[in-house]
Amino acid sequence: MERPSLIAAVEYQIAIFLRRAILSAQKHGGVDRSAYLLLRHLEERGALGVKELALAFHLDVSTVSRQASALEKKGWVQRVPDVHDHRAASLEITSKGRETLRDEKARRANLYRRLLNGWSDEEIQTFSELLARLNNTFLD
Repeated sequence: MERPSLIAAVEYQIAIFLRRAILSAQKHGGVDRSAYLLLRHLEERGALGVKELALAFHLDVSTVSRQASALEKKGWVQRVPDVHDHRAASLEITSKGRETLRDEKARRANLYRRLLNGWSDEEIQTFSELLARLNNTFLD
């Protein structure tokens, strides 16, 4: 296959994958993608301001602010005074948010465990590494 055809095949498979992943989350009542990523980031890095989150996800502040407000309404995050700038507030994951994230991680792990059941450990590792490589090129 020629390179343009290979690229088109990759693009098409990624489009199908994204559609099916989104439909699966909707079907099983999963946490939406933006909430999941924000919760994971806050769990891993601790309390952060909206501006820091926007930079981390390459989004504008208003988008992250809107997403954070939705998480706050659900009780998954709370605003805490910023230790470096007392005029600002940071977002911190709550115990309810941690529980929701734990459940969502388990749901997603079970899904991918099922989907990758017939794959060897080497295939899964290679897939993970190649997917990480592709994801990291978006940051260039």
